[in-house]
Amino acid sequence: MEGLSDEYQGVLMVKLIVGMILDQRVKRHRRWLLRAVTGLAVLVMQFGATVWADQYRSRELKGPIDNRQTQRSIAELEADLKRIDDAYGKASTARYLARHYAAEKDIDKAASFYLEALNGEGLADVARLQTLKELVNLYWKHKRWQPLLDAVANFDGGDIQPDIDIRLLEAIAALNLKRNKVAVKAANAIRRDNPELTLEHWQQLLFIFYRGGSYANAAIAQQAVIERSEPDLAAWRQLTAIYLKQKNWREAASALEAARQQGLALTLADQKQLRDLYALSKNPLAAARVQQELLQTHQLKSTADAWERLFSLWLQARELDQAIAALKKASQLAPSTERWLQIARLQMQGAHWQDMQQSIEQACQKPLDDQYVGRANLLLGVSFLKQGQHEPARRTLINATLVGGENDKAAAYLDFMAAAPATYQEESAFYGPCKPTWAPSPRRATVAAVSTADLTQAAIASPLVEFNVETSPAQTLYVGEYTVKIDELESRLMPLAMQLGASAVKNGGKISGPMHFIFPEAPEPDAKALHFQMAFPVSKKPRRNSRYKVLKDPGFKAANWVYEGAPDKVIDGWIALYKSVLAAGHTVTGVSRQVVMDTENASRDQMKLLLQLGIE
Repeated sequence: MEGLSDEYQGVLMVKLIVGMILDQRVKRHRRWLLRAVTGLAVLVMQFGATVWADQYRSRELKGPIDNRQTQRSIAELEADLKRIDDAYGKASTARYLARHYAAEKDIDKAASFYLEALNGEGLADVARLQTLKELVNLYWKHKRWQPLLDAVANFDGGDIQPDIDIRLLEAIAALNLKRNKVAVKAANAIRRDNPELTLEHWQQLLFIFYRGGSYANAAIAQQAVIERSEPDLAAWRQLTAIYLKQKNWREAASALEAARQQGLALTLADQKQLRDLYALSKNPLAAARVQQELLQTHQLKSTADAWERLFSLWLQARELDQAIAALKKASQLAPSTERWLQIARLQMQGAHWQDMQQSIEQACQKPLDDQYVGRANLLLGVSFLKQGQHEPARRTLINATLVGGENDKAAAYLDFMAAAPATYQEESAFYGPCKPTWAPSPRRATVAAVSTADLTQAAIASPLVEFNVETSPAQTLYVGEYTVKIDELESRLMPLAMQLGASAVKNGGKISGPMHFIFPEAPEPDAKALHFQMAFPVSKKPRRNSRYKVLKDPGFKAANWVYEGAPDKVIDGWIALYKSVLAAGHTVTGVSRQVVMDTENASRDQMKLLLQLGIE
């Protein structure tokens, strides 16, 4: 054996011993002897692997080691590896070289030697598993995902299988290759085969399940993390987020509620999310309790919207008294006709008739938009009826029949009451507090039309006023045309205006501005009757009606002046405007208009009108 290293001489000695054993045919103890001899070989190779470099160095140079000598020694090891016949010696040498090249960051060479060690039959199962782990960690460190998967798949460890750490890296490698199903399957196998997983293992499984899109499994993993950790609000939030990915509102709410039950301090954002999740999971009662607590503890600002949100939740939970209380609070913060009528309807469900009446009166403190007039009068009529007040009930129900929306219901109640039919006077004016914005009144229906002769004679003593010349914007008018005796004007104007407005609304129109009186020409000095038009601007055209017309008004060029004063002095305002227009050198056309302004504040002693005198 001259010329061979001590290591190879040792290997050959082992082979000789093995041969002797086989030749002597010691069959009963052959297996035990083989293991003993293999152990001897392991010791020899391990010792040789650590001293080979020094042996080579001593033959080359007995001075300090340098890099060239180390490279020469490794190169000799690689060359010698090909001549080794012993399986264990070959595998151990390959693993030694793999570790060397891994330290030198020569990844390809390191991997090739690791694979050579694994593919041979020289390593014991435990050593093979350790070698696989080193190779997997090498691939992992350098993001070699596919080779990592191949190494694990090709591993043959006999009775020993890759451990949890290797399986976790295998699953994450699959994730990085976008093989989510493979990763999730591997993670599920880990969970199934290892009942005693640690917190760190569950955290890694959570990562795999979540990244792999398996949110149901991710929720299980997150719950396991929570169970093995100190109370942590962030962990509960993460569990909530996982349930949100599945649109599982009920479990998401349960997660936040569990955090609260643990004594963790939820932020305002957390509590609002909890409220919303309860609502989404069809648990309005729990949602309402959260919202009420936020308002009562002043965590939420007390606004009409916040209380209306609480009202909606109580209503869904069928908690009528709490719903009414919340909506009342909203109405106090931001008065609204719609809210008060809604309160009245809820009080109607609870048979709280006097409270219902008071709510409607709150809604009708100001003139109503068309959409509310019928509903308010119907509800008010019902409240009167249920309190035994039949005549107020009759009159307000008649109001409801004058406009669109609730005609049929109001008529049905009148039939139920066997009420007397409405008189002409009752159909010509609104009774009670619930009137539309356009409803005429004695003050609003004031009209003044004077003859040219009257104006000319009176103008001498009238003061001048400042006026503006402008053309009014184009608009659509719903127009009624009338000729009324002068001495009947006062009694007929209100019913005529009432009928005009009611017709517009009943026929699907929407009144969008104040009433106009239009005088197409100045009356003669001795005229017994006045010819004029009344019109309402409309933003939505009413259906065709044989009695009234819908006209396109292109705009009216006029001298405009606002009169503010007593109703019986309007004539003086017209005279002053006429005199001022003539004094300014304008030529009048004979057409004039009078527009009712500030109808809410009109009174017996004061009113506001826009006087428009047409000019060329």
